[in-house]
Amino acid sequence: MVKRLLTRLTVLALVASASIAFFGGTSHADKPDGDALCAGNTIYVVCVDDIANKGRYTAKTGPLHPVPGVNLLFGGAGNSPATSHSSYRSFTTGTTYTQGTFGTSFNLSPFASVTLLGTTGVRTTYTLPGPPATPDELLIVQDVNVNGSTLANSNVAITTTITNHGGSPVAMGVRYLWDFQIGVDDGPTFQAQSPDGMVLHYETEFTPPNFSFYRIVDNDTNPTPPTYQVFGTANGPTTLIPQPTPPTQLTYGCWPSSFTTSFDYSIGSPPRDVADQINDCTGGLLGGDSDVIYWWGRSAATALELGPAESTTTNALLFAAAPNAPPPIPGPPAKLTLEPKMDTNQVGQPHCVTATVTDSSGTPLPGVTVRFSVSGANSASGAATTDANGQATFCYTGTVAGTDTIFAFADTNNNGMRDQDEPSDTATKVYKPGQPATLTLSPKTAINTVDSRHCVTATVKDAFGNPTPGITVRFTVTGSVNTSSSVSTDANGQATFCYTGSLPGADVITAYADTNNNNVQDPGEPGDRAQKTWVTSVSTEGCKVTYGGRIIATNMDKATFGGNAQAPDKGQEEYQDHGPAQPRNVHSINVTSVTCSADKTQASIFGQATINGAGSFNYRIDMKDLDEPGRTDTYRIRLSDGYDSGEKTLEGGNVQIHK
Repeated sequence: MVKRLLTRLTVLALVASASIAFFGGTSHADKPDGDALCAGNTIYVVCVDDIANKGRYTAKTGPLHPVPGVNLLFGGAGNSPATSHSSYRSFTTGTTYTQGTFGTSFNLSPFASVTLLGTTGVRTTYTLPGPPATPDELLIVQDVNVNGSTLANSNVAITTTITNHGGSPVAMGVRYLWDFQIGVDDGPTFQAQSPDGMVLHYETEFTPPNFSFYRIVDNDTNPTPPTYQVFGTANGPTTLIPQPTPPTQLTYGCWPSSFTTSFDYSIGSPPRDVADQINDCTGGLLGGDSDVIYWWGRSAATALELGPAESTTTNALLFAAAPNAPPPIPGPPAKLTLEPKMDTNQVGQPHCVTATVTDSSGTPLPGVTVRFSVSGANSASGAATTDANGQATFCYTGTVAGTDTIFAFADTNNNGMRDQDEPSDTATKVYKPGQPATLTLSPKTAINTVDSRHCVTATVKDAFGNPTPGITVRFTVTGSVNTSSSVSTDANGQATFCYTGSLPGADVITAYADTNNNNVQDPGEPGDRAQKTWVTSVSTEGCKVTYGGRIIATNMDKATFGGNAQAPDKGQEEYQDHGPAQPRNVHSINVTSVTCSADKTQASIFGQATINGAGSFNYRIDMKDLDEPGRTDTYRIRLSDGYDSGEKTLEGGNVQIHK
């Protein structure tokens, strides 16, 4: 919510005066009021002076806080920012820059602009142009912002970023002065938290603080303290966003003394009582008047060094709770959940998992380092910090097909290893092979005798070298043999195709991965080729064949034949297909091989022949001599142009394989 106050506010004075009679305390009406631009959520509201002392700020609880409408800082309930402010010291030029005038300090207001930061905060920007207008050339941005949306994750953050716009290094210090008031007790007590310290009533310096945060509560003036609790950060808690910046020094001090200083302040000697009804901070007024002061760069020795164009950022946070309630801050990580728990993708596609980290009450935890690791088919690792929703995302790309296990844990202490109390979770990722990218035939070349079986294996892989199962591979053979077939790849991405050659000669074997099963090799579908050479068997010593006769060929043409052959390479062969389907005259040019079976019942003759007196074609004649005078003998001729008579019983004639 956003609220603009155009006139000087007097609500605080009314609240204070009305409370004097009820609480029996003091109103501290001598403290200044301020002009304000206000913003926030339903849990907290912040107000920043945008007219006179630009940048001074205050804060209060919102309408949905368990204790609504009360101060986090003095003036908060009345939306009047005047008594809490920040200052900045340049140790390089010896200049202290303040929000308003403090003695010899440099008033930043003429160089300031105040604007809303969305609906939840107010930004004050100080643009210092450098000499002669300002001693230093700096950009100082102060954000007073309400973070979160629930009691558990909401806080008020004062964030300052200083950027050196000059050409030389500058040494800077930053001071926040926070004036606390609980009810009408202007001098609440201070107690370190985590680890817990003593309840303090006297000024104390912590250089540096060794605790996570502190607790401010009233101890007098109000009827039944504590009325409520306010907490401020020191070195933590680490579960807050933004992360608090550990200060160089933190002081529990006396506001009337510290407010009038621009940057330096030291506690009294001896330390003053700032919290009791009888005290030595307010000149004996009831209830005291305490504040808390932060320094980052307390002195030149601990200054924040900024080279040209370099920046530094400091954060301190506030939040509040009902009396005796636990601090409304997230606890340590108690649960980590990975999503999605299971997923499947092709290799080469990125996969992301999101870890959600919550405390024991289910509150999302920002700022937690989550470490991820992947094992299995792929390996990867990384770390990410949870965002305001307690979520951290990790992505990786698997290139190996198989199953991955993704492990994540909340590295609460940031030591790089999982300790026993750090929550974790696992998820499963399955990477499947991608589309076929390569197909390799093996063997690339081979020489075999006719009638033997030759096999080639196609190995199909994706672009990352993963075998691709279930892919149809289409094989085609051209040459001495013409045939085709298709086989699906197995789990190893392999498909094997076998065939037998009957004629001597050379074959080209081609294969491609028909990824889309459309029987066409489309662009992008990988393929390969191999070569096969068929040779005739060595002639059988002493093998001699004479034959002649007639058959009805497979094409139903009448055919006549006759000839003789003798190992190793002698003979004359002739075949006449009388048509009409495939009329032709085949006459041998030579005989290259004559083979006989051991029992001399089968013989084969190989060589080259002319067809119709032209060309040179491989031929093969297979005959069987099964009886005399040839009634069951068979004859078959095959030619390299594709002609095949088929194995036919003689219609007349005789085959004699001489023994």
